[in-house]
Amino acid sequence: MSTITELQKEISDWADTVFPERTAHGALVKLMTEEIPELCLCPDSAGEFADCVVLLFDIATLNGIDIATAVRDKMAINRQRTWAIDHSTGLMRHVDGHGPAMARHLAKRGLGNTQELSDQEFKELIR
Repeated sequence: MSTITELQKEISDWADTVFPERTAHGALVKLMTEEIPELCLCPDSAGEFADCVVLLFDIATLNGIDIATAVRDKMAINRQRTWAIDHSTGLMRHVDGHGPAMARHLAKRGLGNTQELSDQEFKELIR
């Protein structure tokens, strides 16, 4: 079993050999316009998930990002956030960072952030 860092290096080494002229932008466009739509059509396909991960790891490398460190750092932030399902979209969002729907709800109430809400108001807001 390899570590995430080893896997990222294996992917970038392969891509350097097969696509030496690739760009991070081109790989991102491929991910968004080809691979993610394929994953949406076949959400239980391990191969489609792998295609997306391969491109994400390669894009990270091309941008000088160590994906293992980036994910660990982001998870530390995520653990400190408050999360809820945005019932207007059905999407999971961190409510302390104001997803678009949450920001609209807060703006309607004349509030800048969820810290200005009582516990009861917050519970009503995310229902």
